[in-house]
Amino acid sequence: MQFCTTSALRYLDKIFIPHTAEIQTLSPATDALTRQTTLTYSKFRHRTNSHSHRFELITVRSQIVWLGLTLAELEAFTSLPVRLRFAHGRSLSLKYTFGAKEAQFQHSTFTQTRQITLRKAYLAERKRKNRSKKHAEERTSELSLTLDDTERRHTITNCNSINHHRDKRLVIEPIDPAMHARQDKITWSSKRYIKLELFPHMLGNNPDRLPTSAEFEHCNNLIKNFRLFNHGKVVIHDKKDNSKIIALIEFTPFDQMTPNGLADINYITRFLHSAKQFVNAVGSETRSWGGRMFAIGWRKAMVGFQLIGLYRNKAAIDRSPQAYESLMKKSEQASSILGRLFRQLANVAFADNQEVMNQNSIPSIGQPDFGIPLGDDDCAPNLTFTSDDFFNPPHCDTKDLSEFAFGLFTPVNKGDWSLPNTRQSSPIPGRTFVFPDYRCGIDLSKNNGVVKMVWRAKDVRHCTIYSANTSIYDQIGMSLQINKKTAKTSHNIKSGSIYERPAYKDVPKEKLYIGNVQHYVKGLL
Repeated sequence: MQFCTTSALRYLDKIFIPHTAEIQTLSPATDALTRQTTLTYSKFRHRTNSHSHRFELITVRSQIVWLGLTLAELEAFTSLPVRLRFAHGRSLSLKYTFGAKEAQFQHSTFTQTRQITLRKAYLAERKRKNRSKKHAEERTSELSLTLDDTERRHTITNCNSINHHRDKRLVIEPIDPAMHARQDKITWSSKRYIKLELFPHMLGNNPDRLPTSAEFEHCNNLIKNFRLFNHGKVVIHDKKDNSKIIALIEFTPFDQMTPNGLADINYITRFLHSAKQFVNAVGSETRSWGGRMFAIGWRKAMVGFQLIGLYRNKAAIDRSPQAYESLMKKSEQASSILGRLFRQLANVAFADNQEVMNQNSIPSIGQPDFGIPLGDDDCAPNLTFTSDDFFNPPHCDTKDLSEFAFGLFTPVNKGDWSLPNTRQSSPIPGRTFVFPDYRCGIDLSKNNGVVKMVWRAKDVRHCTIYSANTSIYDQIGMSLQINKKTAKTSHNIKSGSIYERPAYKDVPKEKLYIGNVQHYVKGLL
């Protein structure tokens, strides 16, 4: 940065010190070649003695007298280093060395009107700048480990020869170019962790009970002070630990989506609407306070002699086995679409989840049987989805194995879960998904598009807040996660160690089975 010498004083408190001199214009003098100079100031650590530690310049009128230097030497002079030293009293001397020759000028007109502790101010400024740089590097580094690592995408191999699903490189498609175009529009939100109980009764003897009206009102009053996001791309990170990404969120209005993008989301929502009749709603109060939650895909055994199986409503499947079989054939495409959406938002987190799947031989949502190699877009064994004004208590998904979960929210028509008209919006007042301990979240009240999110589901408390729905649409949510028990069961089946479990040790192997699609279609337990 360059400043005129007459205004150098204004920048003194920023701890800029003379470092080099640049020749600007000729200025005639009586008996010597002189040049008017512009000092180039740069941040540079300097040392002073105790007598000259405090000073302030009011005016700087400088001329450099060049002693026997040629014009070429003068031109080269601009890049020379300079030694800053404080002479007697308030006299400042700048001394330049050029080969064996020296050029020197001296400032002797200094007036001390106020005192500035230069070293103290300099150290404070340097500390602030270093801290800001460190925080920026930490958060960018962590985001790259979650969002994008191009080199890694081309070098990941399948678990170094211990991959039980496939024996070739993981093929991960490049991120959508449109996403790269939006990377410079990321909103960074730094939030400090301070534990907050939205529902204090959860600290009592009956934490799972439904809150009262007064307790809901208390919660809503607290959320009024939260920072709720509703557009763009947002990265929420921990203020104390800048390298810890809490969530990566992306909002895409329907009117900004491509026809193929709309068709993909519509395929998923319609598929889930059809699938919910063949699975049971989750009834646990620890997971749901209202609305409905379903799960499809693979889970640990729930009946005797079954090693692992698919979520199901046996009675519904027995009534319509062919409809169930036909629907399950569509699950592969639904799984692939969700996997691509996950990868396009955070491809490294996606690859990490896929690696966990490979290491533990976990089947994917869209696979009808156990032991089928994973597809390029497979990244989770099951999918949970919610509807009908679902809300739940603040919680961490401590039973998850995956570090990050993928979530998606979108409004749908209540009748068939098709996407609404993209030109209309029907608000759902108060609809939010929040991280209470970080006092932030997602404002879903006016959502007229798709909200995609990757977040630390097992480490950071989160919940959906109750709101009375007067809209003509329903807001559905879904998430992809890897459960520890499903992973352990899958790994033990592949290794054969599951047969050593006490429950199966004395059971003939021919009586043990996998609860796959064909098993259910045939009406077997």
